[in-house]
Amino acid sequence: MDLELSDVLDVEALAREYAKRKRGQVKGFLKPRSAERLYQFLREETPWGLVYNNKTDVIELPNEKVRQMGPDQMQSLYRDVYARASKNYQYLYYYYPILTSYLSEKNRDFFLHRVLEFVNSGPVLEFVRKLTGIDDIIKADGQATLFQQNNFLHLHHDEDTEEGWRCAYVINLTKKWSPNWGGYLQFFDENEDIEDAFIPIYNTLNIFTVPQAHSVSYVPLFADGARLSITGWFRYK
Repeated sequence: MDLELSDVLDVEALAREYAKRKRGQVKGFLKPRSAERLYQFLREETPWGLVYNNKTDVIELPNEKVRQMGPDQMQSLYRDVYARASKNYQYLYYYYPILTSYLSEKNRDFFLHRVLEFVNSGPVLEFVRKLTGIDDIIKADGQATLFQQNNFLHLHHDEDTEEGWRCAYVINLTKKWSPNWGGYLQFFDENEDIEDAFIPIYNTLNIFTVPQAHSVSYVPLFADGARLSITGWFRYK
């Protein structure tokens, strides 16, 4: 099944709203059948790994490694992450590296590879150029992400000098998320006050020009759900 962009989006109205703060939400981004297929795949069929950082080093544990870890190993990993998080930039969440998997040319029929083809399709790239007013966007990357209990992404800006990032995107595929469960995409002003925050909404594209100060708020132990999404950047090179 191919993923399809909704054909009832008013890009001109969305672009006017986007221009005010260089960020926006596009509800009903995918056709309903596409959104449901992607949701089901993320929920039931994605082999989630775990990603976190140790200072500037990105640590990616594939699904096979995560499944081999015992409770003591996982608790030790979390303790180390939390110790760094108290004073330094830190993140911890589950992921699947769509772009890396796609470029490896293995398992070419894997459904998440269709996601990368979708965000790089002509209709989507043209929609994003019109929405953001950024005319030199030519491609996108992507990964699948899952935030659940104890996961978070600290405040950062997505400043880039090499990858050609123009805007970050999040395609939300989360159903029935409570505002008490964290997981908000938060935006900060120059005083580090929260000036905007987006709760995960099913079949909604969140998109914003980078750099901007933002984070994903901590998901507490009592959260009873999974924040599912496709994330990445639209790029000029």
